[in-house]
Amino acid sequence: MKFDEYFKLKDLTLNITNGCNLRCSYCYAVDKNAQKMSCEDACVIIDRCYHNYELNKQEGDDEFSVSFFGGEPFTNFEVIEAVLKHSREKGYNISFGVTTNMTILDDHMIDIIEEYELGMLISIDGIKEIHDRNRCNSYDCVKNNIQKLIDRGLGYLLEARVTVMPKDVTHLVDSVKSIYEMGISSIAPVCVTDTKWEEQDFVNFEENLDKLWEWVFNLYNDSDNHKNLSVKMIEDYLEKVLLVPLNDYETKVCSAGSFTSCSIGVNGDILPCHQRHTVKYGYNNLVMGNILEDTDIKEIEFNNYTIKGAYDCNECIAKAICKGGCPSENYTYNGDGNIQNETQCLITIIMVNAAIKYQQELLTSANIRSHRLNVLIENLSLMRLLFDKVLSKEPFSQEFIAGLTQFYEKLLDAESILLPAFRNAFDTVIKDLVNISSTLLTDEDNNA
Repeated sequence: MKFDEYFKLKDLTLNITNGCNLRCSYCYAVDKNAQKMSCEDACVIIDRCYHNYELNKQEGDDEFSVSFFGGEPFTNFEVIEAVLKHSREKGYNISFGVTTNMTILDDHMIDIIEEYELGMLISIDGIKEIHDRNRCNSYDCVKNNIQKLIDRGLGYLLEARVTVMPKDVTHLVDSVKSIYEMGISSIAPVCVTDTKWEEQDFVNFEENLDKLWEWVFNLYNDSDNHKNLSVKMIEDYLEKVLLVPLNDYETKVCSAGSFTSCSIGVNGDILPCHQRHTVKYGYNNLVMGNILEDTDIKEIEFNNYTIKGAYDCNECIAKAICKGGCPSENYTYNGDGNIQNETQCLITIIMVNAAIKYQQELLTSANIRSHRLNVLIENLSLMRLLFDKVLSKEPFSQEFIAGLTQFYEKLLDAESILLPAFRNAFDTVIKDLVNISSTLLTDEDNNA
């Protein structure tokens, strides 16, 4: 199959360089080199991928998403700038982001970031001691560059990516706090699971994760706090736990390896995952084709719907939430993107248990400063209204009709923030109500 026959893209990662100015201790990229994508090739790739998106987009679909990746993308900033300008000139509806170590920044870059509202996922590992140990003594430089962006009023574009090593879990709360105090309100701690964790590391993680949840919800109960806060590992697992009754059992952790997503490297090679461009292991087996050479697309087994864990998945408390961990880490660790290692299993179980423990806090906190959590609360409130005011009443009684009218009014007001799982549930209930109505009307006609 050709590119447009196979893919129905919703997002793209553009790996614009294999080079990086740092050599971080835990980095999976072992094949760093000086290769960079050219501005011309980058624009050709964007044209081709956006055309594919336009071919397949449906009404209501989100805008096309493009992420610049590396290596360190800012070492090839001219490509970022060229793609942003090219896409605007073409009138493309694209949201752009970049993953960066934030050690390279000048006034011109800040101007471009501001003009095009370039979202930035910044690698910063919390407190100075940990960051400098892991990331080549770059903490002061990163912090200063973050401050420059905040001073320009661009803090809303920033998200911090905190890599959590097993030996650093005891500093989890301090790390998140330090980034929040820097002025970044969106924070994504991610545990490294393709390295060895000792038994005590899991104990430490469980204790310190509990402290993190407690700190976050204490903040959400502080009526004097006016600063937003979004901690991704908390929000992800709260949403997953609360949506379990509405979701089918799925085992796909991300879009890597699907026909809606791909990553394209400096030479045009198409891979299922952005992490694989600078990893030698299995590279040739994962190349699906080359977009610049318009080769046929090869289907690969990287991330499918069959997941095997280190334990019995059917008996696991996280079975409806886990979805198999990171397929790239699975592939490196086990030679198969669908087989999860023990560390990933245990980390997921710990995070699910924390979400179950604290889920009630979501509904009782007085001052939640997170857009995502407030959207979740609104969806849950709609669901409660449906059950309390409609489904608990005698069908088509006066109370039922009054409750249904109230529900429809609220539903219309909330149309823009309905989560897919809730939308599907509401559609199913409404369809059932229509069928009940038709049955009752038929019965009345027959009796007449």
